Amino acid sequence: MSDEFPNPLTTLHIYTRVSSDRQEEEGTSLEEQKKLGLRTAESRSMKPVVWEEGSASSHHEGFTKRPQFLKVLDGVRNGQVKHLFVADLSRLSRNKQNSSLIEWELANHKVSLHTPAGRYELGDPQSDFLFGMLNLVSSYDNRLRMEKFRLGRFNKVSQGYWHGGPPPFGYSIVEKKLVVNDDESKWVRFIFEKYAEGVSTRDIRNELAVAGVKTRRGNDIWSLGSVESLLRNTHYDGWYEVRDSKDEDIEPYRVECPRIVPEETFVKVKVRRSQRSRNRVKNSNEKNFYFLKGLLKCGDCGRNFHGRVQKRQYDCYYCPSKERRWVKGQTEDYDACKNSRYLRIEETDQLIWDTVVQTLRDSHIYKERIKSAVLGQPKITEEETEKKRQLEVSLKYLRTQLSDFKTALVKIDTDLVLGKGDAEHLQQVKEGVENAIDSQIVQIENTNFELEELEKGTRWVDWVKKFGNQLDDLSSSSPTHRKDFLMSVVREVMVKTTDKQTHNITINFHVPYYGDRLVYEDPNDKSLGYSIEGGSTTLEMEVNTSKKTYTRVEN
Repeated sequence: MSDEFPNPLTTLHIYTRVSSDRQEEEGTSLEEQKKLGLRTAESRSMKPVVWEEGSASSHHEGFTKRPQFLKVLDGVRNGQVKHLFVADLSRLSRNKQNSSLIEWELANHKVSLHTPAGRYELGDPQSDFLFGMLNLVSSYDNRLRMEKFRLGRFNKVSQGYWHGGPPPFGYSIVEKKLVVNDDESKWVRFIFEKYAEGVSTRDIRNELAVAGVKTRRGNDIWSLGSVESLLRNTHYDGWYEVRDSKDEDIEPYRVECPRIVPEETFVKVKVRRSQRSRNRVKNSNEKNFYFLKGLLKCGDCGRNFHGRVQKRQYDCYYCPSKERRWVKGQTEDYDACKNSRYLRIEETDQLIWDTVVQTLRDSHIYKERIKSAVLGQPKITEEETEKKRQLEVSLKYLRTQLSDFKTALVKIDTDLVLGKGDAEHLQQVKEGVENAIDSQIVQIENTNFELEELEKGTRWVDWVKKFGNQLDDLSSSSPTHRKDFLMSVVREVMVKTTDKQTHNITINFHVPYYGDRLVYEDPNDKSLGYSIEGGSTTLEMEVNTSKKTYTRVEN
């Protein structure tokens, strides 16, 4: 017998777990459960073995995240556990399906279940009835407790306390309430003021990067989405709304918080964002603009998908085959199309755009096309390439030396002011360092000039950067501009309903951008050149369309 599993007939295995980290920290649950178990073991003359799960598994109803319980369950199946104690039945599981599975395992292996209320031999009709009643009471009690916790939390939020999670950029949490973070708030005002002056979000992002302003997650570069999201955030106007997710009939509660942006600036930004949004919509005879119109096709009947904007339901793309049959008076059996489920417009637009952009980022063929367009296929000799490399190395070395000389000069000046050492000698050294700095500056200027002339002669361009910037610019451009670009690289997008939760979406490109690869003539000597192989014009994916955010199903 092991220490964990002594004599099963005289051992009471005590299983404890808590429902939150807070309970564990306060000791209001684990210690009490343990005391009850030890008291029960003593009263029944049994040896106690404690299995403490802690709070690590308290948010998981599956067994895989509950290592201690898995050990106990393994002991049950091996006949090493015959007596199991829990302070209440919710310690085993709050999930009905898991609870039934545990009950079956205990009954099947003739394990006695002990609680403060008594001992139960599962499999016996009377014990099963009592166990079921206790389970229902425990489930009701837990739901009631969670409801009180939810309402209490919502009440706290309505009083101005933070509802949890990281605060918005520009704020900190002090005594559970939002307070202005002085270091971050000045950059919030900077973003709003620049945007109100007409500066683009892209230029604002670049200025933040130059100033070294990091995002809340510590990233050096802000995404355009992060800047735009910040501009939409009402916290900076001094308020935000909290909605009780369990009761949609209750109006959202308006919570006041410290204002960061002046009201006049916030209104200017709101007006400019509204005007920018209107300008993005194509001014045409069409009542509504559909980003994927002309690209989306039914994979079953071949018809072009239509778009529909609805007031009470989500806007959607759909196959119009049923409408066509109704107009023509056709029967249901005629030309029956199986594409019965709709696609939400916003989610579908974003999915297709993101997938196409990522495919182009990964495509060597597309990069070569951009490279050719930028460079005009310049011919750069190996000697010129090597010379450019040497100049760049030399320039880096010269700048490092210049920095060292300036540091030395500061130290000499400090020693002169403080009277450390021979003043005459220090003055001579200072003059020598100053001359070295002047010489270094001249060498840097000459090297820079030589490098610029070389780049002009060879038309050297950082085409990779231009390639990336082009896609970034497109992602922040107007819907009509992005649609024109999409039409230039994508021939059609075929859609088929797989089941109630998924669609099969196939993107057909004009050029085999998808899955191509770069093959070097000699991997050990890449200067010998390369070729691009493989690639397909077809990208097929299964997409989960049952949730608010469409996601690809990994095979």
